[in-house]
Amino acid sequence: MKYLKVLALAASAALMFTGVAQAEEAEAAEEAPAISFNWQNSKLKAATCLKQAAASMEENEFSVLTRQTKSLVVGANEEYKATIICIPAKKMVFFVVSGADFGQAIKFTSALKKSF
Repeated sequence: MKYLKVLALAASAALMFTGVAQAEEAEAAEEAPAISFNWQNSKLKAATCLKQAAASMEENEFSVLTRQTKSLVVGANEEYKATIICIPAKKMVFFVVSGADFGQAIKFTSALKKSF
């Protein structure tokens, strides 16, 4: 009988902690940024690709924050950040946007790709 009481308490505690863990996971998911990405083939050389990436950012109202290394351009539009990554060796360009709303991140990603 004593064993059953301990088992019942352990089960209750496990359910309680599981509920807390699930609530913490849900809260963390709400705070996490939405991330959208896409890519396209490109035959552009690195310098031309970076210029086009900066132009695409500006056309879509992203302030160009930096041109880091030899392969990417980073920009911001209010609470959204965008990165366009040029990979001439693989003949590819990647577009990544993160922010508060997934739907808006997708729209920005599509717009950056379209104007590239």
